[in-house]
Amino acid sequence: MLDEYLKASVDPTGGTQRNKQLSHGWSCATDGGSGASAQGIIACTTGKPDGHGGVIGGFAFHTERVR
Repeated sequence: MLDEYLKASVDPTGGTQRNKQLSHGWSCATDGGSGASAQGIIACTTGKPDGHGGVIGGFAFHTERVR
């Protein structure tokens, strides 16, 4: 899933797209990974949108920042 997200999130202008719909019902997003408060974390989920920015059901995982 992460390989698909990383390949799909590259913008031809050199930036990245933070939110991306992927195959098999997954979507992934990142906090951008830059600036003082950004952690560079990627979070992926399945399920149905709940209308409030979250999802109902499905699975979720996220990466962690290595220090």
